[in-house]
Amino acid sequence: MTPIRHFVSHHNLDRDAVVALEIEMRRRGLASWRDRKDQHRGVKTDLAVLRAIEVETDGFVIYGSPKILGSDYVWNHEWPPAFLRNQGECDRDHPFPYPLTPLFVRGVKPEDLKKAATEHGRPAPAKFNGERLEEGDGASRRTVANHLLRTALKRRTAELDGPLRLHLNTFVAPDGLDTDILVDWADEFAPGAEPPWDDLLAARDDLKTEIARTGRALEMTVQSRLGPAFAFGHAFPVAAKIRLRVGGDGWALGAREDPVLVTAQDVSDAVGDPQVAVVEASLTRKVNVAAEWTVAALGLRPSRILRLDYGPGIEAVDAAVAAAASAAFGRRLRMLRDDGITEAHIFLAGPAPLALLLGASVNAGPAMTLYHSSDGHYVRSVRLGA
Repeated sequence: MTPIRHFVSHHNLDRDAVVALEIEMRRRGLASWRDRKDQHRGVKTDLAVLRAIEVETDGFVIYGSPKILGSDYVWNHEWPPAFLRNQGECDRDHPFPYPLTPLFVRGVKPEDLKKAATEHGRPAPAKFNGERLEEGDGASRRTVANHLLRTALKRRTAELDGPLRLHLNTFVAPDGLDTDILVDWADEFAPGAEPPWDDLLAARDDLKTEIARTGRALEMTVQSRLGPAFAFGHAFPVAAKIRLRVGGDGWALGAREDPVLVTAQDVSDAVGDPQVAVVEASLTRKVNVAAEWTVAALGLRPSRILRLDYGPGIEAVDAAVAAAASAAFGRRLRMLRDDGITEAHIFLAGPAPLALLLGASVNAGPAMTLYHSSDGHYVRSVRLGA
């Protein structure tokens, strides 16, 4: 099963506005296929478009601006196979037939699209049910992206049993990825980029809401920097009521600490700030020296330092270690909060799937600022509220 993907039918002069919408879709795990973006050199455009609509996509989106009404290419080459696929799946009693979703832009109405189809000698559905999109309005793009995601998840869950599979990516996505939802944040974490954390966290929360609507469990894989993995996991604690498993070996949140697998050292400093703590979770390498340097450089004076490390004789993270680490991390963060800590500064070293589980383990804790390693030093990644 390939990741959920929509064909985006549009006029070339609307490209910039379409790209802005695709960004909101991509951040929420909804990929897109667009002519001139996805066709391969040497492949005739019409054949690539036809295959995309008939085989490679899960829905058809019409960017319904005034320019598209007179587009011979859209109505003669893109609309007919999309309409036929929808009608064919209706005839076969598909539980959620191939969606045709128009976006009404700059005053275009449903009857305008019906008239355009008719004038080009093409059939049209009795009703064009879609969403209104206000160009240049981020809130409107977010609403439309969430609508498309909700529709896509309804179709995907109608076609499969069992959990939804999600892959979080901040690097180049692997080809032939076998998953349902591809959350692609690679552009936001490209070298030199400044991640738009407010927008990414909003997208994460929207995706969580839509997954919760399906009632399905979630199996996640992750190919990501530690900060995004931790922040993404933080949206899926046990309290979210979405059963979560992570990694190819089925790692899951642990229920209890195990000092044989993961040790916890909690050091108090009576002269430190009673509201500030430092947490060092080092399950691949020691981070205390780099963390101490960063803490000093930032002028932090923590009253508590919590260190999580491998247990005696443990040298690698497996499912048991991941469970023990997430249990210890979640419980200890709650204890810090109960002791009056309002700000925890988190320094991680470990595999990305573990970072995701550590984030998910914090059902209730203080506000957390996460740091990641860059050129041997720790720098701030993201702050998550309490």
